[in-house]
Amino acid sequence: MVSSRWVLSLAAAVLLQTVTGQAQQPFQPLGNAEMAYASIPDKTLYIQGGFNLNFTNEFYSLDLTQDSWSVSSPPWKNHTAPTIILTPTSRASISKGMTVTKDQKRLVIWAEPGVFWMDFATGFWQSKAMGDATTSATMRYNYRRAATDGDTGLIYIPGGANQGSKMVVLDPETFTMTTVDMPLELLPVNIGLYGWVWSDLRKSFLLLGGELLDVNNNPTVSQNIDAFLEYFPGNKTWASLATNGAGLPRISRHCMVQGYGGRKIVLYGGHEWNQGLQQLRGLIFVLDVPTMTWTQGDPINPLYASADSTCTLTGTNFISWGGSQMATNKQVLATPVIFDVEKRKWIGQFQKQAYPPPSSTTSTSPTSPSTSTSSPTSPDSKGSNVAAIAGGCAGAVVMLGLVGFAFWMRQRRKKAAYASVATNGGASDVAGAGSPQAPNMYNSNTQQDYFKKEPESGRGPYGHYQDGYVSSLNVRDPPTVQTIPVRSPQQIVDGYHEFPNDNIQRHPQATPDAFY
Repeated sequence: MVSSRWVLSLAAAVLLQTVTGQAQQPFQPLGNAEMAYASIPDKTLYIQGGFNLNFTNEFYSLDLTQDSWSVSSPPWKNHTAPTIILTPTSRASISKGMTVTKDQKRLVIWAEPGVFWMDFATGFWQSKAMGDATTSATMRYNYRRAATDGDTGLIYIPGGANQGSKMVVLDPETFTMTTVDMPLELLPVNIGLYGWVWSDLRKSFLLLGGELLDVNNNPTVSQNIDAFLEYFPGNKTWASLATNGAGLPRISRHCMVQGYGGRKIVLYGGHEWNQGLQQLRGLIFVLDVPTMTWTQGDPINPLYASADSTCTLTGTNFISWGGSQMATNKQVLATPVIFDVEKRKWIGQFQKQAYPPPSSTTSTSPTSPSTSTSSPTSPDSKGSNVAAIAGGCAGAVVMLGLVGFAFWMRQRRKKAAYASVATNGGASDVAGAGSPQAPNMYNSNTQQDYFKKEPESGRGPYGHYQDGYVSSLNVRDPPTVQTIPVRSPQQIVDGYHEFPNDNIQRHPQATPDAFY
């Protein structure tokens, strides 16, 4: 017969492991604005750096492969930050251009004084200065966006050279640089904070909006650019784009991303030019690329409106994270927001959902990626945090039962008179324990009613909230907003060094992460 002492030891060990696992807190990144970001479609959103009272060097990712999660508990993963980037006082530490190479083997960041890249297979960061003794002073890094040509694999950064009058073309294999002219007949010199994406369907780059920068490369007051341009890398030409549908405001600091196999482009947030002022709005627009028609979704709750955020589009889910908050423009949003492109509404629960196939009128568009064709997951998905917590609690209850049973057996052998007391005590302790509740920022049984459509009477010409309009959204809890205390330079950045031109630096990190 197995001794009760052995049973007690085994049960206690398993119970301790279970409780320890349940108590371990998931990684929660700082809420920041002006981060660098890029996605591996339908797999991972990578985010680096940003600003929240101080510059930060955080590097983390959001897992886009999970079946289901709540905005109150996103599947974040922390990664080893690049110790080569950034001085605490350098403006290059915000609004950097980031992109993933065509072969999805490297993550590339365009930041002063050059280019930085990480190989996913090894986790090592490397760097190289751009420009020579003559041109390095005219390079422009912060407030630029980077995107990868889906055909050639070259990386394009508008306004990255010659004081903003040239576009940088970067070879991610050799990290050599060439330049092409910016369309000075269509744009003023030196713009930044624009939207910049590669269109798989049109085989071109699209540039939308932006802000005029001064001679010191700083944003000017209320100088948004009213432009929607297309660049064809094959013949190095620019052209203005005509679109149908909803009219767009003059906007900057917005987030723009493509999805649906190249058939949709989503534009969200940012600063809007309105009657001579820049205003922060929670507007969202979806461009149907085959017909070049914009549609506008419901504006988000004003408490969640942001500029300088990150975003990605996976399946039918548009996800945005971080950014400056509307109320003070100094606080940042630390809660992701999700927009269902098909339903055209904001939701609080991510459900992996493949985008629909192209209609007969868009048969020439690319086919959907295989990673996006899985069917939606049922509510009892294994990927659910609620299921994981419930399973852990069930295991804990079983272990407690074993402990109580072993204790009862031992006491009965010693003193039969106490057998009934031990039995009742062990049973009542377990039966009375309540299961922990899954985190829920809504304090509501139905998350769908969290974002409600506001009345039409409260809208302005672009669906804006009128001055003095009070939203009818069902907000029981305010969004999670972080105002991070001032940190020391050592906490902000692990290290920094200068390096000579044309000298590739290799920066070993800790044990490489599993990035896929």
